[in-house]
Amino acid sequence: MRPAPGPLLLGCASAATAILIARALWPAEAPPVVELTPSSEEPEWVLRLEALDQREERFPVQPRAGSTLVRERVPDGPRVLLFPAMRRKLQRMDHDLHTYWRRKPDLRQRISFPEHPEGGYQVRTNSMGLRMDSELSAAVPDLRVVISGDSHIDGIGNNSETLAARLRAELSDTLPGRTVEVINASAGGYCAYNYLGALERHLPDKPQAFVAVLNGGNDFADALGFRHFFERTKRSPGSSRYPELMEPAVEREPGGVAQCFDQLIYLKWNPGEVPLAVDSTQQCLLEGARLAQEHEVAFLVLYLPPAIDVEWQRHADSFEWLAGQLQLSPTELGLAGRMADQALEFLRAARVPVIDAREQLEPRTGGPGLFWPRDFHLSPDGHAQLAASLAPRLLALLPH
Repeated sequence: MRPAPGPLLLGCASAATAILIARALWPAEAPPVVELTPSSEEPEWVLRLEALDQREERFPVQPRAGSTLVRERVPDGPRVLLFPAMRRKLQRMDHDLHTYWRRKPDLRQRISFPEHPEGGYQVRTNSMGLRMDSELSAAVPDLRVVISGDSHIDGIGNNSETLAARLRAELSDTLPGRTVEVINASAGGYCAYNYLGALERHLPDKPQAFVAVLNGGNDFADALGFRHFFERTKRSPGSSRYPELMEPAVEREPGGVAQCFDQLIYLKWNPGEVPLAVDSTQQCLLEGARLAQEHEVAFLVLYLPPAIDVEWQRHADSFEWLAGQLQLSPTELGLAGRMADQALEFLRAARVPVIDAREQLEPRTGGPGLFWPRDFHLSPDGHAQLAASLAPRLLALLPH
């Protein structure tokens, strides 16, 4: 998702928002935010696309029968040409033909994060650039699961605190004597297009199950960057239309803006983008389910709601101020939930298994919350609750 140490920002409402959030959120030693998709407000946007298409070969991905999904493979060279904001930042992430970017391999990086009890956490990746302490097992384990999400699932914490690690522990306890491996194929800025790519990337690893974690806080809007690029259409302008609202919000509550409110205000000002955001997300996840079925991989979508839909009362001071500053009505604040309802209903109708974590996460009045209190990414306690809910449902999908 959006700002967390290490991610690239895809499809942020505007480059200005990305820069403001970067300055406010990132510690000095952490990589800065990068906006992957150039703003459609740039007058040369269409000309740049036309020039790129004249100069570089396009690599469309053939969708399955009945699908309206438009995708391309984007080689590294054209990506650099098309996304000039990334030219100096590509060393932060590696190019990936399926997921478009992934973490660099063999990272050992300490991130300062005052909200963590240890004052920070360690980012470790294996030789595949996966947020894991170990390499994939050379021998296929009894159960191998791939899980892909955005920065929430990549983890704002140590590897041992992530959903992938917690899920492995839950599954291992349930399956004593059997080998279990959970691959964390997540990265900051990912959305449904990247989750589909992660499945494609890891099919050769022969997983028995794949979990796509859909983040309601900004995955829908993030999908618009891909949609407009692949279809060569202009995206509606973002925060340049409402800087007097956005700039104070980012200055005071950068985490809340990034994880909950940026998507809401962008879609308030651009309501015509809502059906595109939902459709893009639905089509990517349905394509993933069909691909998984072809390879006899159990496929499950886990919907992760934003903090405003789970812990509003716990963070009421921040959320009420942001709602007032950004002039969002109660109806507008509920947009993520309505988009999720539509997408999950679509997937259920297509017989795609889903878990709605709004029904699983239990907010608390005391003790640690499910989300970090200023950053609003999922906390270790949130990861643990999700893992406990996910494990039995995942096992029920597997052949016995």
